[in-house]
Amino acid sequence: MVKSLLRRRYRLRRHGRIIEANELALKINSLITENRRTSFNKLLDAGPRELWAAVKSTAGHCYSRPSCIDRDQINRFFANVSTNPQYDINNINCYRQATDVQLPQLCDYEVEEFLRHVKRTSAGCDDLPAWLFKNCSYELAGIVAHILNCSFSSGIVPSYWLRAIVTPVHKVSKPSTVPDFRPISVTPVLSRLAEKIVVRKWLRPAIPPAVISDQYAFKLTDSTTAALVHFTHHASRMLEQNHFVRCLMIDFTKGIQYC
Repeated sequence: MVKSLLRRRYRLRRHGRIIEANELALKINSLITENRRTSFNKLLDAGPRELWAAVKSTAGHCYSRPSCIDRDQINRFFANVSTNPQYDINNINCYRQATDVQLPQLCDYEVEEFLRHVKRTSAGCDDLPAWLFKNCSYELAGIVAHILNCSFSSGIVPSYWLRAIVTPVHKVSKPSTVPDFRPISVTPVLSRLAEKIVVRKWLRPAIPPAVISDQYAFKLTDSTTAALVHFTHHASRMLEQNHFVRCLMIDFTKGIQYC
């Protein structure tokens, strides 16, 4: 109910019907207040099981860890492979001082467009859902633009954006060691939005197309499917003039084990 009303309010604001949108916002606020009051009233006579269920529903995401491996061992392994021992913040600061490049400020309407097109995705550790930014893009555009401009101009990423909900997903059918798991990290929506803006506005235009003409990762409209199609086409064309084609295949599935 609330989500549908938020979408309706969004459409009203898009068409400039601000008064109707504000009236609908008051209705949404009253609905949220009534829903909270009703849910809390139900807990007045609830037993321990119902109370604990209510606590767990607001305590964030819980993921079951693999029974064969201790979770502290998994945390240490993922932290080790994700950390660069040669990283030095002074190198970055020296580069910023030497170049003295000032990025252009983001406008509210630019950020609103990014917020409007946020896809349905999982929330990060801040528990801010994607539909909140999508349905309230007009209201949040100015605030988000200010946060992003402060981060880009200072070169400092908010510490909360660096936190992620990491879920170990096994790469083999019967995992027995830590390298058999792949870390799936879910960062906050704003963190992913900041990365997307940097890539689209500054990083991708700075890379000459000829440099990445034969690459398929991290490119718009390209994927592993496109790479397989290109490989099959190239091999088939070569077989028209040759009896056989030699291919060197490298599998990096276990590569993380030797890092």
